[in-house]
Amino acid sequence: GTSTPAQLLPTLTVSVGGFGVKNAGFLSRGDTVQVVIKSRDLPTTIHATGEVLYVSRTGDAGIKFVGLSADAQSLLTDHIRRFHDDLAAAS
Repeated sequence: GTSTPAQLLPTLTVSVGGFGVKNAGFLSRGDTVQVVIKSRDLPTTIHATGEVLYVSRTGDAGIKFVGLSADAQSLLTDHIRRFHDDLAAAS
């Protein structure tokens, strides 16, 4: 298969099931991608594999995690819970 050079893409959303990104018009539905998720809000970098579920005409893409490790799932769950709690406290 062909290999696409690494791309740094802005994340729209993140969940334990997957994530959305912008500027991903070069991807196609069904593509398998290697993912690195970094955030100052995460204690470590997450390495994962994803499958492209859709790419919109504007270049937004939805990617589901494939075989996400239990450790990575736990990190994301904790991150999402903290983010949700912060939003609830702010309202």
